[in-house]
Amino acid sequence: MVVLFDGDCGFCNRSVEFIWKHDPGGRFWFAPLESAAARGLLEEIGVAAPDPESMCLVAGETVCQRGEAVRRICAELELCGPVKWISRVLPVVVLDAGYRVVARLRRRLGGECCAVPPDEVRRRFL
Repeated sequence: MVVLFDGDCGFCNRSVEFIWKHDPGGRFWFAPLESAAARGLLEEIGVAAPDPESMCLVAGETVCQRGEAVRRICAELELCGPVKWISRVLPVVVLDAGYRVVARLRRRLGGECCAVPPDEVRRRFL
């Protein structure tokens, strides 16, 4: 599974950091939405460029955005507590609405980029 994210957004970079820290099995790979790797991956599976304000999850031939991407990512992570509960219980429509609010505020929430991943994680960036 590949997580596509806004590589210029501090909040998005911190979200990716959260994912890799809770993914000890290394199931997720990462690529900035604006990268050649992301464009090539999407082209390969025949999907148009997604909304640049949406984190995307590419799983096989399927691309999920916004709330559905969050739900599927959280389902794969080793999480407990409210994040896991919220991602399971809330309908995708509600997750999408929350996602859109955060997406509009993300530049103010995130600050500057970004953490340098450790070597074992760096290899998972396309």
